[in-house]
Amino acid sequence: MLEAVRAIKIGNNKETAGDLIDQGRCPICCQIVGGFRDGLSRREFTISGLCQGCQDLTYTEPPKSRQEVLDEAGS
Repeated sequence: MLEAVRAIKIGNNKETAGDLIDQGRCPICCQIVGGFRDGLSRREFTISGLCQGCQDLTYTEPPKSRQEVLDEAGS
């Protein structure tokens, strides 16, 4: 994991992202990290420390609105 990520201070606490990761907690949601969907997600955890839920929120595109779908269809 990048040392720059590990050094990030979390909230108003004196804890760093690295402290949380060392405790098995996600640096975004602070929850205990559970299982992963696949090897790619597990590998991402070794880089960022993010749990599966936070990876999904971070790396998944938001759903398109009805208007966006119609606009693309008309192009």
